[in-house]
Amino acid sequence: MFGSGSDSLKNQEFKYCVAIVAFWLLMVISTLISRPVVPVDETRYLAVAWEMWLNHNFLVPHLNGEPYSHKPPLLFWLINAGWWLFGVNETWPRLLPALFQLGSILLTAVIAKQLWPGRPDIMRHSPLILMAAMFWAIYTTAVMFDYLVVFFVMCAAMGVIHVWKNNAWISGWLLAGVAIGLGILAKGPVVLVYVVPLALLAPWWMEEKSGSWLKWYISLALTIALGGSIALAWVLPAAASGGEQYAGQILWSQTAERLVHSFAHEKPIWWYVAIGPLLLMPWIIWPTLWRAQITLYKKPIDAGVRFAIALLLPQFILLSLISGKQLQYLLPLFPPLALLFSRSLFREDFTLNITQRLQHPLIPALVIALAGITLLVLSWSTDLRMRYEWYSGISPAWGVFLLAVAAAGYFMRQRSLQHAVAVMSGSAIAICLVFYLSVIPTLAPILDLQKASQYVATLQANNIPVAHISRYSGQYHFLGRLHQPLQSLIYKKDAVNWAKQNPQGRIIAYYYKNERPGFERTIPGYHQPYRGGHMAIWHSETLLTVPEVLQLAHSN
Repeated sequence: MFGSGSDSLKNQEFKYCVAIVAFWLLMVISTLISRPVVPVDETRYLAVAWEMWLNHNFLVPHLNGEPYSHKPPLLFWLINAGWWLFGVNETWPRLLPALFQLGSILLTAVIAKQLWPGRPDIMRHSPLILMAAMFWAIYTTAVMFDYLVVFFVMCAAMGVIHVWKNNAWISGWLLAGVAIGLGILAKGPVVLVYVVPLALLAPWWMEEKSGSWLKWYISLALTIALGGSIALAWVLPAAASGGEQYAGQILWSQTAERLVHSFAHEKPIWWYVAIGPLLLMPWIIWPTLWRAQITLYKKPIDAGVRFAIALLLPQFILLSLISGKQLQYLLPLFPPLALLFSRSLFREDFTLNITQRLQHPLIPALVIALAGITLLVLSWSTDLRMRYEWYSGISPAWGVFLLAVAAAGYFMRQRSLQHAVAVMSGSAIAICLVFYLSVIPTLAPILDLQKASQYVATLQANNIPVAHISRYSGQYHFLGRLHQPLQSLIYKKDAVNWAKQNPQGRIIAYYYKNERPGFERTIPGYHQPYRGGHMAIWHSETLLTVPEVLQLAHSN
């Protein structure tokens, strides 16, 4: 996969590729078995995909019976394609983003080989550094759009490199244009924020001019037009089919307005700068890496480094200027970061100098030990058990295991920089795996809506109307395989009117902390802990006869 060379080199590259896939599989399996589908984002997107499947309407996505304009349809299409092949299930939608993550990891190695040919150490360690970034690992099986965006950004970057390195003007720009189009269908025009600055800055990072700059920028414009045309092939028919309001939202509200004044996730301009360093764990705490970064820029930087910077820094600035901010928006910046980190570490002068100074791996040992001590404290916490009824406790064996790993790792001397990177990466991956297998399962009772969804499905199957106090985000639709929308009661007065009109109906309500409104007088049909609070499903008559049931409920 990684290119030509001797049989021995190809064999090493194949083994390395197998090792990367094995690490990825460990992370995927641990996340699949340790956590449920998490509300409200994952359950919302699964609800949209389910309604698409149920209604066979693949043009206009719907949520709770209404057109859903917040996201383009590519993820929902791919989920439905998997359901067509394997049947409706929960595993495929969670595996799908992880497959795009794996593709992005392997593309990082391919790009590293293109940028620094003849340096297999950079190619081998770039994806390892990327995989070991804990924030990157957190979203492995999250049913979200961001790893699709990462993959298409990397494909577009590969297309630009193809034009640059191989003078492949047609195939290179075609690859970039198709990647842009699919990226827009994955998450909207924001993909241009990640791709266009790289191409615009070509006179700065390109080592040797590839044709005239006029030809370059005309090709870029045509590439963007190609990507836009691919997106418009869906947008125009969907706008015509979805109605005037839906058309206005997908053509304007969900694009331009999000850039200037986000109606969701609005954060100050400095937010990414403040929070960003924490996302670089464990690399942020490794002095060797930062020493390598500093020495890298003391000398003239090569074209590969400039390319990675052009794929990272302008994008970070633009994302900071955009009104709406979410941490996962930074995921497309992690591959170029990994490229820069690997390039700075594996320079002949730095590697030779630092190898003589390597000692026992103190930093990773301390991090693992701290994680182990944290798990031990949590496992012995009687306060958590008393305060939260859902907390089942963490086995102290996980804490002891991490302490043993920390001790073994510390006494295993680092023989080379390659070994040091492997120790750091292995430490981070081990912590992530233990975190998923120990901490996350204790949170399942407050996140898993499977039983509640089945209860709602049973009510609907018996023709009992169900309503939802506050705005409904589809939490129960896929998990319960619901066939009917839930009435969304935005205000409490709406709940009273609905209960009077549907005396045999049921109403879903949410409460802060461990409030049990009216439990001394009546018991809800269903209740469970939910996201640090409580959810209950009440009979309409209870809502009217026990005032505190409605008074204490959340509402928009």
